[in-house]
Amino acid sequence: MVNPFAIIWRGIVDVYGELFPMVGMNLLWLLISIPLVAVMTLILVLFRVPGEVAFPIALLFAVIAPSPASVGIHNYANQLAKEERVEFDLFWVGLKTLGKRSLVLLGIGVLGTILLGVNLAFYLSSSVPALHYLAILWFYVLILWLIMLMYMNPLLVEQHTKSYKLILRNSFILALDNIIASLLLFIVVVALSVASIVVTLLIALVSGSLVADVQTRAVLAYLEKYESRAARRSP
Repeated sequence: MVNPFAIIWRGIVDVYGELFPMVGMNLLWLLISIPLVAVMTLILVLFRVPGEVAFPIALLFAVIAPSPASVGIHNYANQLAKEERVEFDLFWVGLKTLGKRSLVLLGIGVLGTILLGVNLAFYLSSSVPALHYLAILWFYVLILWLIMLMYMNPLLVEQHTKSYKLILRNSFILALDNIIASLLLFIVVVALSVASIVVTLLIALVSGSLVADVQTRAVLAYLEKYESRAARRSP
C-alpha cells in the first residue's frame, strides 16, 4: 500500500525546498480563488446553508477540489516530483493550457457535490426511519466523491488524453482501489486545510501549494504502483 504519510512528508519537503516559488504560486492561487469561493458561497447560501458555514465550506472546497487556480501548481508539482527542471513559468503554462478544462472539472465537482449533498440531506430529514439507513450509503458515496476530486487536477496534468470521462473514471479507480491510503490522505488534507483556514497566514502562504503538491505526489505514486505491477506480470 502507498504510504499516505510519506506522501505528505514529501509534500512538506517540496514546499520547504521550493519555498519562494511555492509561496508565490500560493498567493496567485488565493487571488484567483476569490471569485470561485464567492460563487460557491452564493450557491450554498441559495441552498439555505448559513453564510457563516457556507464560506468556510467553499474555501475548503477551493483548497481540495480541481480548479484553474490550482492547476498551475499541479503542473509545477508534477515536474518537481519527477525530479525534472522546474521554473515558475510552469504555473502560467498550466493555467494557460489547462485552465479551461480545470474549470469544467470544478463545475462537475460542484454539481456532483451538491447532488450528493441534497440526497444525503433528504434521507437524513426523512420522516421514515428506514430511509435514514440510506443516508449512511450516500454519506460514503459523498466521501468517495470528495476523494475523487483530489485526484482530478493531477490526472488532468499527467494524462496525455485530457478526456473528462477518462479523468472521472481514473479518479474513481484510484480512490476506490487505494481506499485506505486515499481516506487517510483525505483526512490529513482536510485537517491541514481546516488548520490553514483558522490560521489565516497559512492559507495565504502555503496551504494551496502544499495540498496541490501532496495530491500530485499521491497520483504519481499510485500510477507508479500500477506500472510496477504491470512490469512484474509481463513476460
